Amino acid sequence: MYASNQHMSELCLIYCTCCDQKEAEHIATTLVQEKLIACANIFPAHTAIYHWQGELQKTPEVGMLLKTRTALCTKVSDRIVSLHSYDTCCVIKLNMDACNAAYARWLNSCV
Repeated sequence: MYASNQHMSELCLIYCTCCDQKEAEHIATTLVQEKLIACANIFPAHTAIYHWQGELQKTPEVGMLLKTRTALCTKVSDRIVSLHSYDTCCVIKLNMDACNAAYARWLNSCV
């Protein structure tokens, strides 16, 4: 049912935030077209609260969860940074502990 642990280390998720839906869709579409990710899930706008340049900020953002192979994470991160509007964008790699085998095969076939 689940892909083996050996194969799970080959796959990862990347979490990224964007300023709006349009930017998230542009980045996700580019990454899929360039075969750097298999899939992107874009989440509705939410509120981010953080310190930036000494001031408390409260801004809307859109989150994305990107699925790819671990070997591509650096390329994906570099490409996100090149397409992103933020000076300092959030790009976080998340390791997969489990994934159903059929989905893992599909993901690997896409990237």
